[in-house]
Amino acid sequence: MLRHHGRAALLLAVLTIAALLVLTGYRSSWSRVWGDEGTFLAMMASLTEDADLRFDERDLARVEAAEGGRTYLILQRDDDGVSYSKPVLFALASAPFYALLGERGPIALNVLALALALALGFAYLRRLGASGTAALVLVTFVGGGVVLPYVAWRMTDSLQGSLALIGLVSCFARIRGQTPESAGLLDRWLSWRGAPILGAALLAVLIPMRMSNGIVALAPILAAVFERRLKHAATLAATTAVTCLALMALTMALTGASNPYRATRTTFTPESGYPAGPGAAEALTRFDQTLDRESTGLLPGAGARRIGYSVLYFFAGRHTGLIFYFPAAVILLIFAAWGSDRAGRAALLAFAGALVFFVAWRPDNYFGGDTFIGNRYLLSIYPLLLVALPRLPGAKWLTAAWALAAVSYASALVSVTRHHQLDSGSQSHARAGIFRLLPYESTSRDIVGRRDRYWAGHFVRFVDPFPGVGSWHLDLHTGRPPAEMLVTYWRPLAGIRLYVETGAPEATLVVRDWAHRATYPVGSAHPGLTRGPLGVQIDLETSAPWRRHRYWWHPDKLYWTRGLRLRLATPDGAPARAAVRYFGDLETLEETFSYRVRDVELPKQPAAGSSSRVSITIENTGKLIWERENVVPVGAGYRLFDASGELLAESERILLPHRVEPFTSVELAFDVDWPEEPGSYRLEVDLVLEHVAWFEERLGEPLLRREIQVIAGD
Repeated sequence: MLRHHGRAALLLAVLTIAALLVLTGYRSSWSRVWGDEGTFLAMMASLTEDADLRFDERDLARVEAAEGGRTYLILQRDDDGVSYSKPVLFALASAPFYALLGERGPIALNVLALALALALGFAYLRRLGASGTAALVLVTFVGGGVVLPYVAWRMTDSLQGSLALIGLVSCFARIRGQTPESAGLLDRWLSWRGAPILGAALLAVLIPMRMSNGIVALAPILAAVFERRLKHAATLAATTAVTCLALMALTMALTGASNPYRATRTTFTPESGYPAGPGAAEALTRFDQTLDRESTGLLPGAGARRIGYSVLYFFAGRHTGLIFYFPAAVILLIFAAWGSDRAGRAALLAFAGALVFFVAWRPDNYFGGDTFIGNRYLLSIYPLLLVALPRLPGAKWLTAAWALAAVSYASALVSVTRHHQLDSGSQSHARAGIFRLLPYESTSRDIVGRRDRYWAGHFVRFVDPFPGVGSWHLDLHTGRPPAEMLVTYWRPLAGIRLYVETGAPEATLVVRDWAHRATYPVGSAHPGLTRGPLGVQIDLETSAPWRRHRYWWHPDKLYWTRGLRLRLATPDGAPARAAVRYFGDLETLEETFSYRVRDVELPKQPAAGSSSRVSITIENTGKLIWERENVVPVGAGYRLFDASGELLAESERILLPHRVEPFTSVELAFDVDWPEEPGSYRLEVDLVLEHVAWFEERLGEPLLRREIQVIAGD
C-alpha cells in the first residue's frame, strides 16, 4: 500500500508538472510584467542599487529605461517625499536574489520557500499516517490547486502561501502533539519547543503583506485555546503582536507609513507622469486627486444581495471559483469538517472567517487583482485546510479531489490549445470548456478598460478575445465562438437595437442570453430586409437582467447588467465577417433630445454673396453626453430657404468642438454663405443624433429658425 501510494503521488506530480508546462508553453512571454509586479520589481531595484525605497530621479531613470509594463508604479507620499507603496517584506526578502539573478531572483526565492514549506508539510503529514499516503495527500494539496503557477509571479502571493504553511505546521505539530514516524531534521524541528514561537512569528510576517492574514495568524492561538492550553495561547498571541508591530515599524522607517494600504497613494504611468524629475510638480497633484486607500469597517461592507453574488463568484466564478481552481480544497474541507478535532475546528473556523471577510467586508476585491489564475488571496489561507485534517484522507477522498482537478486541467488544456492565437495571456484557460459556462465576474484586468466601451449611453464590456472591438463597432467572424458582452445601465432596458452589416449572402446573427435564443437574417441575399447606411436593423427583446452590480465609476448605485452572446453563422460555414453597431435602447437615446439656447449671434443684414459667422451657445439639458465621436454622435447643420420655402442650401455636418456633459454649454460657431440675390431668407439650424433623428423631429421645432434680410452688396 505504501509503495502504491508513493508511486501514485510521483505519477500525479509528473502529470501535474507536465500539464502546467504545456499550459505555460502557450502563454505569452514571461518577461512581460503586469500590474503590481512592476512595482515590486522596481522596489527590489531601488533596494539593491539605492539602498532605500524612496522614489527619486534614480528610480525615474530606471523606469524610463525599462520596457513596457515595468512603468506601472504604485507610490505613496508623506512629509519626507515619495516612496513605493506595496508591502516591503517581499522586496526585502527578494533583494539579495534580485542582486544575484536579476528579475528572475524573486522566482528563485519563491521556489526555495515553497520547497521548504512542502518538505515541512510532508514531515507534518507523516505524523498523521504512512509516508506514502502523506506524499499523496501533499501532491493532491499542490496539484489540486493553483499553487505552482504562482511561483513564477514576482509578487508576494507564493511566498505568503509558503510562509503560511511553514508557520501553521510549526504551530499545530506541537499543539496536537503527534508522534513523528521518524527522527529526521524536519521532524526534530517540529518537535522542538521553540518551533511554535517561530511559527507564530512567521505567521505575523504575513499580516503586513495583507491585513486579512491576521485571521490565519489567529488559527494556532484559537487551537491552543480550544485545547485549553491558555498559557501557550498567550505566548503565541504575544509573539504575533510583537512581531507584527516590529514589522510595521520597519515599514514606517522605509516608506513613511506603517501600512501602505492606508497611506496617501496612487498609480503612476508614463501617461500620468512620475513624481520625480522635470514633471514632478504636476505629477504630485495626483496624490490629491486619485487616492487609493483601503477602508474596512467593523460592519460588513455590503448588503445581503451583494454578499450573495460574492459567494457565488467566490466558489464558482469563471476567474476565481474555488471549486475549479482549488478543487482539492473542497475535498479537504469536507473531510476535515467530517471528523475534526478541537485543533482542526480552530483551523476550519479561521478558514471560514477568511472567506467571510472577503465576500462580506471586501466584496469588490476578493478576486485578487490583475493577471491572476484563480483567487490569489486563497493561497495564504489554503494551508489551513492541511492542518485542519484530523487524519490522512483515504483513497476515495483523494480520487474525488483529482476527479475535480482533472475536469479543470482538461478544460484549460482544450481552451489554450484552441484559442492561444487569439489570447495567449494568463486568462486563456477560461475561453472555452467548463470555465466558459461559469458566471463572469469583473476582474482588474478588465477594469483598466482595454475592451470596455461606452456606447449610446450604456457601458458595454467584452469579456473574451473573440470579437474585434473597434471604437464604435465590433467585428464578428464565423468559425469563432460567440462574442460575449456585458451590457450595463442604471435602469432596466426596454430592448436593444443593433445594426449589422455583412457581405455574406446568407449570414445570420445568433443572439443568446441566459433565457432566450434568437436568430436574425442579416445576409445580403436575404429577401425583404431593409438596409440602412449602417446595415440591417435588429431590435432585441432581451431577458430580465441577470444581476444588479455596483461598478467602480459609481459605487453607490446599482446597475442592471445583462449578458449577451453574439455569433455570426453561414449555412456552409464559409468564412464571413459582420460589423455590428450597438445603439442601446431608444428610451435612452430619446433622453438626448433636450437643450436650452443661451445666446445667439447673427448678422442683422448680411450682404448678398457674402459669408457671415453665426454663433449659438446651447446648454445640454438632457441626461446623456453629447459627443462628436460616438456610436451615435451628436452634430449640427443648417439649411437656407427662400421666401417660398424652397431649400436653397444645406451645410455639411457641423461637428461639436468638444464633448458636452449634461447641464454644461457649448458654443457652435460656423460660417453661412448668403445667396447672390438680395431678399428675405429663412435660416434654420438644428442638432442631430446621427442615424436616429434631428432634434426638430422630436421637439417640434429646430434649434434656431430666423428670417434674415439679405441686402444688396456695395
